[in-house]
Amino acid sequence: KELKKPVVFRIDALNVQNEWAFLRGAPLQKSGKPMDYRGTRYQKLIDAGTFDDWICALLRKEARHWRVVDHVIGATDVPFADWAERYHAPAGIFK
Repeated sequence: KELKKPVVFRIDALNVQNEWAFLRGAPLQKSGKPMDYRGTRYQKLIDAGTFDDWICALLRKEARHWRVVDHVIGATDVPFADWAERYHAPAGIFK
């Protein structure tokens, strides 16, 4: 939704424990090429040199569907450092 473009994800890590999942990867164009961020709010960050091309997301299974609890695109730090405590998710999925 944020990118307002069709997206597929390259998943570099997916850790699941009970009803929680944490993933790291990169958003890509449907063709599999790197995402073109022109026209998105991320282009300014790219131009400023404060954007790393990756995504992390915390998901929780509710009933039979996975719901995104939190996500970050392009962080230059470790945005999920407090997610275990903040969301009461198992710390082991973030390793």
